[in-house]
Amino acid sequence: MDTVVKINYSVYWKILILYMKDFLYCIWAIPANHHPWYTDTGGFCPHLSINTNLSYEEAYAEFTKIEFLPILVTLDTVIYEYTEEFSSLFYTVSSTPPPPWFPNGAHISFIYKYSGAFSALNIARIGSIAKNGVLDRICVVRCNGHYNTWEILHIR
Repeated sequence: MDTVVKINYSVYWKILILYMKDFLYCIWAIPANHHPWYTDTGGFCPHLSINTNLSYEEAYAEFTKIEFLPILVTLDTVIYEYTEEFSSLFYTVSSTPPPPWFPNGAHISFIYKYSGAFSALNIARIGSIAKNGVLDRICVVRCNGHYNTWEILHIR
């Protein structure tokens, strides 16, 4: 006799939502849409977080005050952070000279993943991307819920 296993997806999604990383509202610097850094991110927007975990009002106020000009950055060291709940692949990044808004510990995030490790192919692809790029836009992003649903609210 065959055994049928039923999965209660409403419980599964509630558990998954508990593990989702919530960054509230963030300010990002991002490359142009045609930049090669988008190639191996699975649709994820590579970005340098200028500030995170802000209220909407804080994010918008800071966004309007930043005197942003395109900036050439160099990817330094690829970093792979893994937990059972949230994993990320990113590069530490530098710029000479760094602008006033450039954060301490600056890095560009390339891929996030919930529940599980990245494949060796993901890591190899991110490890072999172009090491220089221009961040030419700044944006306010609503970063709650699954990262596939994060939304750019303002961009310039």
